[in-house]
Amino acid sequence: MPKITYNALLQFASSGDKAKIMRILEAERDAVNACSKIRFGMEKPSIVKLHDAFYKNFRCENPDMPSQIVIRAEQ
Repeated sequence: MPKITYNALLQFASSGDKAKIMRILEAERDAVNACSKIRFGMEKPSIVKLHDAFYKNFRCENPDMPSQIVIRAEQ
C-alpha cells in the first residue's frame, strides 16, 4: 500500500512541547536512515532478516530511543 505524505504547519502550546515533538521526529528520522542503509544493502529483502540485522544493534547504540520508533522504522 503506498503511503501518502503531506506537510502541515504545527502549532504548540509551549516551546517545551515543540522541543519534545522535534526530538521524537529527529529520533524517527535517525532510525529510518539507519534501517534504510541495511535494507538497501540486502540482496533479497525480508522483514525478518531486516529485523535480525537492525533491531538489536540499533537499540544497543540508542538505548533511550523508544522501541516503537525503532520497529516503525523497519516497516
